[in-house]
Amino acid sequence: MTAILIINAISATISMAVAILAYHRRRMPGAMQFATLAVFEALWTVGYMKQLTAPTLEGKLFWNNVQFIGAVAVPMSFLKFSLKFTRQNLKAHSITWNLLRVMAVVILLVIWSDGWHGWFRISPRLQMIGGIQRLIFENGPAFNIFSTFAYLLVIAGSMHLLQNYLISPRVYRLQIATVLVGILIPWIAGVSAWLGLLKIGLHELTPVAFGVSNLVVAWSLFQYRIFDVVPVAHNLLVEYMPEGVLVLDRQGCLVDINLSAQSIFCLQVGQALGKPAAVLLPEIRQWMNVDDQPFETEICLDCTGSEKCYLTTLTPLLDSRHETTGWLVVMRDITSGKRTERQLRQMAITDPLTGLYNRRHFFNQMHLARQEYIESGRPYTVLLVDVDHFKTVNDTLGHQTGDLVLQMITERCRLCLRSVDVIARYGGEEFIILLPGTRAQQAEPIAERLRRQVADAPIPTHAGEANITISQGITSQEEGMPLTVDQMLERTDKALYLAKQCGRNCVRMWQGD
Repeated sequence: MTAILIINAISATISMAVAILAYHRRRMPGAMQFATLAVFEALWTVGYMKQLTAPTLEGKLFWNNVQFIGAVAVPMSFLKFSLKFTRQNLKAHSITWNLLRVMAVVILLVIWSDGWHGWFRISPRLQMIGGIQRLIFENGPAFNIFSTFAYLLVIAGSMHLLQNYLISPRVYRLQIATVLVGILIPWIAGVSAWLGLLKIGLHELTPVAFGVSNLVVAWSLFQYRIFDVVPVAHNLLVEYMPEGVLVLDRQGCLVDINLSAQSIFCLQVGQALGKPAAVLLPEIRQWMNVDDQPFETEICLDCTGSEKCYLTTLTPLLDSRHETTGWLVVMRDITSGKRTERQLRQMAITDPLTGLYNRRHFFNQMHLARQEYIESGRPYTVLLVDVDHFKTVNDTLGHQTGDLVLQMITERCRLCLRSVDVIARYGGEEFIILLPGTRAQQAEPIAERLRRQVADAPIPTHAGEANITISQGITSQEEGMPLTVDQMLERTDKALYLAKQCGRNCVRMWQGD
C-alpha cells in the first residue's frame, strides 16, 4: 500500500508541477488548456489514492466517482489543448463544444447516480488483492459509452497534433512529436490494460502513467520550449496573411488563393480556382514573360467600390531543375501610403492659406509652358495680380480679416479661370496666373473679368464689408525669341507697376521698355 501511494503521490506532484509551469506560460497558445489537463490528471490520481485508503465500500465508491470527474474532463481538455496548440479557430466549433459539454455532464450524472440504477458499475464490492482491500466491479453499459466517448476525443486530439506534425517545418516536428508521445502514454497504457495485454488493472495503471506522461512533457518544456515557441502550420500562416496571396500553375491558372486575396477580388475560393489569373489581373501575362525573374509593380483596383493600391510581386516557383512550375503572386495594400504620399506631394506644392499652388510649382509650370512654346510655338501669357492697399486692410481690420480677404479673392479668381490655367500665390497679397495657349488679346478680357469679379462686390467679413480692388500686369509670349522665366516675370512686374501708376484697379499690358 505504501509503495503504491508513494508512486501515485509522485505522479500527482509531477502533474501539478507541470500544470504550474504551463500556467506561467498561459499567454502562449495551448498552455492554459494543458495546465487544465494536468490539473484534472492530478485530480484523477488523488481520487485513486483516496479510493485505495478508504475503509468502506461507500467511501471507495465516493472517491471512485471523484476519479471520474478527472476521467471525463481529461479527454475534453486534451482535445481543447490540441486545437489551441495547433491554432484552430475554437469559435468555429462552438456547437460541437456545447454538445460535448452536455454529453460530459450527462455521463457524470450517470456515474454519480449509479447507486440507484447500476448502469455504470455492476455488482460493486470489496476484495482483498495483494494485501490491499480493493474496489471491484464489472463494467456496465454506461462504462462502455464513457470509454468510447473518452477515446474518440483522444483520437480526435491526436489527429490534430499529427496533422500539425506533418505540415509543420522540420524544426518544430520534434517538439510536436514529444508532446504527442507524452500525452498518449496514459492512453496507450490504458488501452493495453483494457485489452489484457498488461497484467495490471486499468484503474491502477492510468494514474501512474500520468506522472510518466507529464515528465516527458516537462522535459519538452525545457528542451523544446513547447509553450515559448509554438509552431504555426504553413497553411494557416499563408491563409491569414494580411497580404493577398495567389498561386498559379505553369499555364497561369489559379490553384490557390488566401482569404486576403479573396477579399481583394470579392470572390470565393470556388469562384476562383482553375480560372486564368488574367481574368483578375489582365496585365499578368506580360509580367510572366519578364525572363522568369521576380517582377514588382504597383496596381490600383476598384473591386469594392473604392480604389485601392497594391504593391504586387510575381515570383516564379522553380523545381529542382530550375524550371518554372508555377507562380506566386503577393499583393500588399499600400493605399494608405499612397494617400499619404499624395498628401505630402500636394502640401509641397500648395500654399497653406489659400490652397493655391506655391511659387515653386508655378515656376515648374512656366518652364513647361516655355518648353512647349519652343517645340510647338504654342503661346502663353502670365498675369501678375496685386491687391490694392492691402496693408490698410490688415492695419484697420486685422491680419485675420486680411487672411479671409485673400481666401475670398482666391475663390473669385478661380471662377474666372479655366481648368488648364494655373494660379498661385506669388507672395503676400500677390497672385500669379499662367494662361497656356493664350495670346495677349485673349488674356486682356480674362484679366478684366477678374478685376470686375473682385471689385464689383464687397467682401463680407466679421468686421464689416471690405471694398477690395486689384491691379494686374500682363506679359505674353506668342512670337519672337523665347523669353526666360525671369524675363517673363520681370516684364510682368513692370506691367503691374504701370497699372499702379495709373491709379490701380486696372489692367496693363507690357509694351516694351
